[in-house]
Amino acid sequence: MRLPIWMVLWMVAGTAFAIGETDPFDGTWRLDMSQSHYESGDPPREMTIIIATDGARVHYRSHAVERDGRSSDCEYQADYDGIPVTVSGSSGLMLPVALTRFGPRIVDATYMRAFRVVASSRREIDQTGAVMTITTQSKDALGRALTNIGVYRRVAVGGDTRVRGLR
Repeated sequence: MRLPIWMVLWMVAGTAFAIGETDPFDGTWRLDMSQSHYESGDPPREMTIIIATDGARVHYRSHAVERDGRSSDCEYQADYDGIPVTVSGSSGLMLPVALTRFGPRIVDATYMRAFRVVASSRREIDQTGAVMTITTQSKDALGRALTNIGVYRRVAVGGDTRVRGLR
């Protein structure tokens, strides 16, 4: 029986993490605006993402400070199984997210409203493990395609979600 390549990659990634290797996404990441490009709206003045994995489960937290000084937080826990989960934020419930993993260094996230995908993001870790690029595709109110590229630098290894700025 031949398995699809995506299934083989998924099994290899899961096995590597199960035997004790650190997940390349684990850690604290800070937005590098000098390397990022946003087509939609004003990008945040600063943003920190903390990712902590426990087996196949990921705990994601983020803290952003907008250009006007307002801050926002968001958090969720999900498996890499493509099933939507609730995202909570400082302003209440946000769009559900579904995660799918494509090997150890690539994760796709889809955001839905009324069972329709309204945005998708691809998170990729570079070969050094020091840079995470998040490419998000969505549409504006007129239906025009928008692409935001956020480049994040690793500032800490591991996923301690008690980092200052995140509740």
